[in-house]
Amino acid sequence: MSWLAWTAVAIFVGSYVLIATERVHRVAADLGADLGGNATLIGASANVVVGIAARNGLRISFAGWLRYGLPTAALSITICVPYILLRYT
Repeated sequence: MSWLAWTAVAIFVGSYVLIATERVHRVAADLGADLGGNATLIGASANVVVGIAARNGLRISFAGWLRYGLPTAALSITICVPYILLRYT
């Protein structure tokens, strides 16, 4: 997992400490790994996109992916934290 995915997991686990239920922990870890992993090319779904692009002749650099992936992941995580807090408190 990339550093951003681990950071996202840490944020969601922090919300787990506030709420303290097993289901929340699983949901937070799942969302953190999924959404945080999309920020870099190392994320699982990112590998699929880059592989398809490369097969069709389009080269995507790490910095090029990061330019769009990092803000998208940050926005997704920002939306999910309040959702988890509202849903499980």
